[in-house]
Amino acid sequence: MAFSDPREIFEKRIQNGIAADPERAARVDAVFKFVITGEGGGVWMVNLRDAPGVTEGDEDAGCVIMMSTADFLDMNNGKLDPQAAFMSGRMNITGDWSLAFKLGEILGGGAPRE
Repeated sequence: MAFSDPREIFEKRIQNGIAADPERAARVDAVFKFVITGEGGGVWMVNLRDAPGVTEGDEDAGCVIMMSTADFLDMNNGKLDPQAAFMSGRMNITGDWSLAFKLGEILGGGAPRE
């Protein structure tokens, strides 16, 4: 299934990845903020700490991941490798960037599965 909207990715794909194994997600013990810029973008929080799940909003996070809507969609649709996105500057990570690797392990290597 190809995704055409970041909201759909957060509300369906990522949320389903967390719901599939909430205990494993909680073991990551971190909160992530995704800042997606451009049309359809926004700010989403992925809580893998005390209340695993996804919400829209802007709160403190241990790891902040920033990228454009187009790149976020390409990454989640398998057209852009997460490592390539990071190395080319198309995905910026601030805070504890090592947490991004843990997120990928829980959600499927940057492209969370349904």
